[in-house]
Order: sequence, then structure tokens, then C-alpha cells
Amino acid sequence: MLINILLVEDNPGDTRLIQEALKEAGSTRFKLDCTDRLATGLEKLSARKPDAVILDLSLPDSQGLDTFTRVHAQVPEVPIVVLTGLDDETVAVEAMGSGAQDYLLKSELSGGLLVRSLRYGIERKRAEAALRESEERYRALTLATAEMVWTTNAQGEVEKDIPAWSALTGQSEEEIRGGGWSNAIHPEDRERAMADWSHAVDTRTLYDTAYRVRRYDGEYRYFSVRGVPVLESDGSIREWVGTCKDITERKRAEKAVAAERQRFNDILDVLPAYVVLMAPDYHVPFANRFFRERFGESHGRCCFEYLFGRTEPCENCESFKVLKTHAPHHWEWAGPDGRNYDISDFPFTDTDGSSRILEMGIDITERRRAEEAVRLQAEQYATMLATTPDGFWRFDANAKLLDVNDVYCRMSGYSRAELLNLHISDIEAIEKSEDVDQHIRKVIETGFDRFESQHRRKDGTVSDVEISVALWRATGQFLLFARDISARKQAERDLRWLNRSLRTISECNLALVRARDESELVQEICRILVEEGGYRLAWVGFAEQDEAKTVRPVAHAGFEEGYLEASKITWADTERGRGPTGTAIRTGQPAVCRNILEDPRFAPWREEAVRRGYASSIALPLILDSQPAGALMVFSQTADAFDAEETQLLTELAEDLAYGIQTLRMRAARARTQEALRRASAYNRSLIETSVDPLVTISPEGKITDVNRGTERVTGCSRAELIGTDFSDYFTDPQKARAGYEQAFREGGVQDYKLEIQHRDGHVIPVEYNASLYRDEAGKVIGVFAAARDITERKRMEEELRQLSGHLLKAQDEERRRIARELHDSTIQNLAAIALNLGLIKESAATDEDRRKYLSETISLTELTLNEIRNISYLLHPPLLDEMGLSPALEYYVKGFSRRSGISVALEITPGLGQLPKDAERTLFRVVQESLTNILRHAGSPTARIAIVRNPEGIVLEVVDRGHGLPTSSAKKPGSRPPRPGTGIPGMRERVRQIGGRLEIESGAQGTTVRATLPFSESGA
Repeated sequence: MLINILLVEDNPGDTRLIQEALKEAGSTRFKLDCTDRLATGLEKLSARKPDAVILDLSLPDSQGLDTFTRVHAQVPEVPIVVLTGLDDETVAVEAMGSGAQDYLLKSELSGGLLVRSLRYGIERKRAEAALRESEERYRALTLATAEMVWTTNAQGEVEKDIPAWSALTGQSEEEIRGGGWSNAIHPEDRERAMADWSHAVDTRTLYDTAYRVRRYDGEYRYFSVRGVPVLESDGSIREWVGTCKDITERKRAEKAVAAERQRFNDILDVLPAYVVLMAPDYHVPFANRFFRERFGESHGRCCFEYLFGRTEPCENCESFKVLKTHAPHHWEWAGPDGRNYDISDFPFTDTDGSSRILEMGIDITERRRAEEAVRLQAEQYATMLATTPDGFWRFDANAKLLDVNDVYCRMSGYSRAELLNLHISDIEAIEKSEDVDQHIRKVIETGFDRFESQHRRKDGTVSDVEISVALWRATGQFLLFARDISARKQAERDLRWLNRSLRTISECNLALVRARDESELVQEICRILVEEGGYRLAWVGFAEQDEAKTVRPVAHAGFEEGYLEASKITWADTERGRGPTGTAIRTGQPAVCRNILEDPRFAPWREEAVRRGYASSIALPLILDSQPAGALMVFSQTADAFDAEETQLLTELAEDLAYGIQTLRMRAARARTQEALRRASAYNRSLIETSVDPLVTISPEGKITDVNRGTERVTGCSRAELIGTDFSDYFTDPQKARAGYEQAFREGGVQDYKLEIQHRDGHVIPVEYNASLYRDEAGKVIGVFAAARDITERKRMEEELRQLSGHLLKAQDEERRRIARELHDSTIQNLAAIALNLGLIKESAATDEDRRKYLSETISLTELTLNEIRNISYLLHPPLLDEMGLSPALEYYVKGFSRRSGISVALEITPGLGQLPKDAERTLFRVVQESLTNILRHAGSPTARIAIVRNPEGIVLEVVDRGHGLPTSSAKKPGSRPPRPGTGIPGMRERVRQIGGRLEIESGAQGTTVRATLPFSESGA
């Protein structure tokens, strides 16, 4: 027998002593693997487990009990013999308590003692493993049989171990003793079980009960328990012997059967028909709720007694024919309640084997009445389809169209034949097939449904419809009416948005007026934006002037859930500062994120934002003392929520909030007394009253109800003279004024409505009117609030600006031509002469290597300077444009642009374009130059195409790229204000306009097209 030993000992002398001691082992052979470090020993144990370990507790890399603990944790199943000196004997004893097999003092070490300790440790480990295996096997056997035998003494106490009970419950022998076994019984069953047991012991009778027992794994199982007393010859009890049988599955089955029986009875009680069992002697053993409610309880009487008040059975009873024929019987019955029933009788054998009649009766009274009405309905159906103003369908349960009327054909753009080949889901624009099926199921259940949806016309457009659908029970088909409500829905959306905006602005204005301190104001504004504006989250943050440039949240409302704490936003020019908030604070301009899922600027906060339902956002700078001091952030749960008009509204709100904050700060700084608050309130009221813009309120009848001083100024009439008069009398075009007023009532408001006010002295003032409805507390419209802005000065300045712009552009071109001419005629010629002279010097100094090298470099630099000046000259104004015309100049410029930028540009010019007027050629060249510059700087397109053609309309220039288009924020949406242009595009547009042309720009996800059209005849200039 070979025993593998791992020895961990750093003393060479002790190692040799152990080796010699093991050689004296006699018949037992030992293979010793030695190491002097614990780390090496642990590596050897990981590679291969020995039969035993001899471990010194004092090693260079480990001392004391920790040495044993680390080895034992790695190989708990391997016996460990600890070596120690006299001074470490206490530690060795602790190691024994932690699992060591033995410990040996080095001073008392001998071969026999060491070998005996090793053998003892190995055998004990093997015995422990065998014992564990036996216990697991016994537990598995007990659980497999699900039945056990137990014994107690005459008093019912456990005196010796019950292995089966221990295996089942996991209780030890000590825990079972006496009445301890009862601790494994379910707490709800324990008191009853122990009472039954005490009664059986006291009365010496059979113990027969059932209760739940907790298994060793914590699961409770039902057991049937029986105990029998074993008697002595004198009749006294010697002991109790009993069995426990697992009946968990039987209990579950019994419970399931009871539940199924109850469910069956419940089903019979909710059937919309009666179900009865009748005996051959005319008694009714069973009747469901429907029968009892219709005909009453039998109370043991025969059916003919309590149904018809008879003393004898009915002659030729239809129900009892089943007992004669033993076959089902179907018939109709006029019941004593005056209703008609469809009866089905079946032969039935009861649970006791007796014959019964199973009868089911369905109330068909309404069906009989309905059959009479079917004919009239058929006539009404045809008339209805011909006269209804709504679209009509008839379809089956599979959502297949069976019939349509002409109205729906006109609504959808399809012919009747086309519609009858379609499924409803082919027409639905927002509902899927499963949604259609759900509506059909609801109609089947309730008989009717009304809802709103959207239908897709044949041309692809979508219309809002109100759907009313009913089940035609006679055929199992469905009748549907569709009413086009597109105009109503759009009006409702516009009105909701306008009302929401007005409520939000109104509430915010009230908050600005009522706020007592800054924190109250910002918190109230956030609350109003969420509760009145319908936004997901609104919060205000101030820009700190610390090193990290932190944005400190000071107020929020809505669904926040820790978002602000996790965001860690800064306004520094870093990744976490380039989001909407930091950008708005740095630039002082609104920053819109239309789609949080796609906008790369929102990447650091996207996961947290999406988790809270944020889809888009806008950051609005708060300008205090002409400097951005913070931002108002608004989040919406829908993407693309902030169009130009909404952005403008929120921008004005942020400006008002910033003004309010600044006002409150100034108010708090100047005075904190009630008198100061009163003066501030008076100041605000006077500020509103002295607005330079005319403000007027108008009644629903068109009469002026109030004005401000601005209105008095532009009309020349006093407030008393204006109130009560017709508002349209003060405009040069009263009919147009009344049309705008009616539009405000129809659409909820008007924006930038242009009119002219007739002053009392006769002069005319052009104005732009904005008007909106205002309501009382009950929501009733009580008038229109209108604000006008005098645009006389703006119109004059716009005209002057156009003239000045034209002069400026012309002056720029003249200046460029002058600079180009000077560079070309003077500077370039001089540099060319210098290059020629230096070349001659080079030839004359051919023997001086250093000088020749210097002169060679000078020539190269001079030639480079010459080329650069030529390029500058060409960019300022290409000489070819004056000398050879537009086509050669563009060819030369495009070739140079492609070489410098790496963008492939295709130039297509209609042959025979000919010479154009100088202004036209300069304009077209500058449009090409500006467009290519924009492609290089902004479009990200690898290619571009330039085409110039002459057609009956004139000269058309197109510059096309395949880039990502203009920024989304510049896209104009219906109803929105035009975006603010940059300087390049207005410059191009003004150049083209100056010579009577027009400039158009089309931009999308597939690229941008710049198109300039100049009005020249086919004959040329």
C-alpha cells in the first residue's frame, strides 16, 4: 500500500527526521513530497490531492492557525497532521477544533507515533465520507418510499432514534427526543395533532389523523398518521407503533376535484339557459339558477305541481319521451312565464345509477320576435345605405369586407370591387391585425363598440374616423359606420395646444406676479410646465463659478426619480458639458434635442433618460445681467416635441422667468419689507399698463371691452371713446379685420396677422396682430385678447437693409476685382521678375555649392509664393471670369476645389451657354463658390454635382450634394415660424434677388439641392 504525503516544513533537520521516521513504517510505504513554503504547498494541492498533509504551523510566509485554515479550506477532505513546538501547543489544539486530524510535538516525534497518526487520520476521513454517503442513501430511500414506521414508549415519548423521521425532517436524535418530533409539524396543524395524540395516549385508543410535516429542505408535505398501542399480558401498554404515509398528492387531487366540481356548478349557474334533472317520478333533483329564477324553487314538489298547479302529470309530456326512446329529443315549449324556450332532452344516469332526464332550455322569445323584424330590417338596410352621410361596411368575423356603400368609396378613394378584396387591417392606419381582432371580440361580447381610429386612403394619406360597429346577430356579421372627423380632430389638437399654451403662459405670468421669493418662483414655474403644460419633467439649474463649472439644480417637478443627482451636468466645454444644458448656458441660445435615442450629444445621459420616459428635451438659457446664469430644462415624453413655435413660446417663458428671478433678486437686495413688495407690485402693474404695443380685449359680439395707452396712441381716441365700439372700425380694411377675428374664434387664435390702423388724423399705421381666446373659470369663451405691434419702422428698415445689402454686395465685388487686378498686374509680375533674376544668379554661381543651394531654395519659395498669390487672386475674383467667361472660370475653380478638398465634383454646363451679363456671371460664380464651401464645411458629402442649363424660364444653376442635409432644427414644419438663416444663404439669396432671380434650397436626409434661376431669354443676354 502506497500513501502519498505532502510535507510543508521549512526546517531541513525536521524534514530529514520525518523522512527517517517514515522509513521505519514497516509494510506501509510512504511517498513524501516536500516544500518549505505555504504558497508552494497550496499550488501542489491544487495540482494533485495527497492522501494526507503534514503541516508545520510556523512557516516563512505564514504563521499560526491561519496556516492550517488556508490548507484546510483548499482540501477539507484530506486529513492534516499539525507539527508544532512546545510553545505553539495551544495553537495546535485550536487547529484540532477547526478540523485537524492530530497534532504532534516536534520534541516528541517518533516513527511509530507519526505513522499511527497518519493512518488514523486517513481511516477516519474515509469513515466520515462513508457515513455521509450512508446518511444520504438512507434519506433518499425514506423519501422514495414516502412511508415510515415509528415507535414510542407507553407515555407516547420518543426514547430512541427514529432514522426515517430524521431522514425526512432533518432533525437530530436529540431534537426528536420526548415530544421534540412535533416541532416538525406545521404550526397551524401542531395544536390539533398533539391534542389528538394526547387523547389517544390517555384513552389507549387508535391514533388516526393527518397533518403537514416540514421536510429537511423546508417544504411541507401532508402525511396520514396512524398509531396503535401494543399491550402487555395484563392489558397495560408496552409501547406505541405507528406509520406515517405521504398523502400530499392525494390531498392535491382531492382539492382539484372539489374545485372542478364547484367550477362546473358555477358554470351551470351562469349559463343563460336553464338546466334541470328530472326523475321518472316527476321530481326535480337539480335545477340551475336560471331555472330557479324563472320558475321558483321546487321544495320537493313534482314539476307539474309547481310549474302548472296541476295534481296530475301533463298528458303526453314531451320531456318524458326520452325515458321511452332512450334517445335525445328536441322541441319547443311555451312556458308558464309566457316566454318561448328551445328544449333539448337527453337520457342521463345519475351518480347512484338511477335514470334521469337532463333537460336544457334556451329562451328564444326574442329570437322569434327578431325573426319577424328581419324583413323590415332588410328594407331599412337598403334605405339606410343609400341615405347615410357616413361610410358603411359589412364584414365577417375574419375582418373580411362583404359590402360597402358609395360614401365610403368616395372617402377611401377605392372602388367597391377593390374594397371587397381587402382585409380591415389593410385600411387601418394605426391598428394592427390583433387590435382589429380585439375590437371584433369586444363587439361579439357586448354587441356594440364605438371608438376613434385612422384609415389609410388609396393615395396613402390618412384620415381620422369615428367608428360605430355593431354585431348583426342574425348572420354573425358586423355592421360598421365610419365618419370622417379629420377636420374636427385637427381643430381639437390645435385648440388643445393653444389652450394648454395659454393656460401655461397665464399660470406662469400669475406665478411671476405672485412669487414672493426666488425658490418659490422657479419651483412654481416647473410645476406649471408639468401640470399645465403636460411635460414629463421640468427643472431649473444655476451655473456655478467653481473649477468644475457645475450646474446646480435648484427646482424640479414631474417624473425625476433621482435623474438630476445621477446626471452630474456641467457647463464646461467637456463631454458632460456639451449636452443641451451646458450648451445653452455657454452659448446663451436654446438647445433642442429632438430625439434623445439618436442625438449623440445626449449619450452620457441617454440610458437614465430613456429609463424615465424622456424622449426629447429643450434647454433654455436664463440670462441675468446680460450673462447666461443658468438654464430651464424641459423634457417631453414624445419625440420631435419642440417645433419652432413651441421653442419660441418656451424661450419667451424662460426670458420672463429670468426677468422674474432678476426682479426678485433686486427686490430682495433693495428691501425686504412689505412696503418694498407693494412698490414692486405697483411697478409691475404700471409696466404692463404702459406697454408700447396696443393691447385690446374684444367681446364675442366684436365690441371693444378694454384698451391700454398704446391703443389710444395709435388710434388717436381715448379709452372712453374706444370701449363699446366695433373694433373693426379702426382699420383701413374692416372686412379683413373681422375675418381675422372670426378666425381667432374658429381656430383658437391668429398669429402675425397683418392689418393697417387708421389714426383719427388720417395717417395709416401698419401692424401685426396676435390674438387668442380667453375664457372664464368655467371654460366659457368670453372674448378675444389681441396685441398689435407697429411695424412701420421695421418695414422701413427692411427696405433700407435690402438696398444697403445690394450696394454692399456690389461694392464687395468691385473691391475684389480691384485687389485681384493689382495682385495680378503688379505683385505677381514683380515676383516673376525676382524668380527670373534669381535663376540667372544661380547659373553664375554654379561653383559655389552652398550659395547654389541657398539660391535654389529661394527660387522654390518664390515660386510657392507666386502660386499662393495666384490662388488668393483667383479666390477673390478669378481673372478667367472677366477674360473668358463663366464656363472656363468654373472649370478652373472646380478643379482646384476638388484638389484642395478631396471632394469629387462633377460640372455639367449646357453646350453653347454663351457669354452672360457680368452681373449674372458673377452671381452664378459666387453661388457655386458659397455652395461648395458649405458642402466642405457642413454637408459631409464625398461628392457634389453642378449643372447649368438654359430653358424657357431662364438660366438655372443647381448644386447638389449627398450629405446629411441642413440641421433638423432648421427644417420648417407646418404652422411653425421660419428658421433663422445664417449669413451665407441670405447672401446668395440677396445676390440672386438683386438681378431679378430667385434662390431655392431643398434639404433632406438624402442631401441638399441649391437652385438659382435667373430670368434671361433664350436668345441670350
